[in-house]
Amino acid sequence: MDDSKIKQLLAKSSRFVAFVDVLGYRSIVTGDLSDESKFKRLHSLFEGFGVAFFTAVADFNQDLTPADPTYVDTVSFSDSLYLSCKELPSLLLFLEGLFSVTYGFQEHTYRTDPDNWTPFIRAGIVFGWTVNFRDVSMRPMPDRSEFRNPVGPAVADAYTFTEKTGRLRGMRCYLRRSLVEAAGAKRINDPAHFELATPSRTLRLLEVPAGDACDKTLDLVELAWPIHAINGGNVSFYKPLIDARGQCTRSEAVKHYNGTVDLFERSIQVVSDRVAKQIWTDKAGKARLLVVE
Repeated sequence: MDDSKIKQLLAKSSRFVAFVDVLGYRSIVTGDLSDESKFKRLHSLFEGFGVAFFTAVADFNQDLTPADPTYVDTVSFSDSLYLSCKELPSLLLFLEGLFSVTYGFQEHTYRTDPDNWTPFIRAGIVFGWTVNFRDVSMRPMPDRSEFRNPVGPAVADAYTFTEKTGRLRGMRCYLRRSLVEAAGAKRINDPAHFELATPSRTLRLLEVPAGDACDKTLDLVELAWPIHAINGGNVSFYKPLIDARGQCTRSEAVKHYNGTVDLFERSIQVVSDRVAKQIWTDKAGKARLLVVE
């Protein structure tokens, strides 16, 4: 392929790319639990994560083709997902659904099965070019739909941004402020947040507190993903968070729990539902931050 054709290809290949992973996965598989307990915990994690993923795909891709700019391309490996889309609002809507269902899936099962586990997930979003190469592990002569191996600077950047330079603690989905502003998000001053209109609903994004990211020079915003559940009249939106306290037996897990509580605390400030705000005020004592040993 000559350089002119490559340039044409890359010009059409710029996308928003998200890397999503399960927090605490390594500590489960390498920790001192029995093999039986490890299996039960992983089964619970991936049941919740898997249901959330298939729900998001059904909600957003059911009537779309890969050529549609709102189509979210998805690839999974182990405890990770790579997602990409031409349009940022569509990718954020997908992630809002993924986070909400993952969070709430085990809500009614903790007391019936102590091995059930809420997958705390984290996602970072970047913009750049990525192309799909043929997956060499598949059978020869695959059809076009099986060109599913994402390659390019955006793929590497999404991983580094999520796992290294950003590395926010907690169940959080974040990106650079410049991407949100370029997408036409409206800045709201009181309380400070961004509103991004989509055909389905308005998304809200919060400023990431200074010092949260590993790279202190990053200027980040994050998705207030509990908002949809809270504004939808889910008066028990806080319950999975309280129930998940029992998962926090290690200092790293405590930090992720505290980061998630902090996100909820800041998200509740930008909802319009006064009842939800009062519920959080009444119940926040039970979801209080844990002490890191």
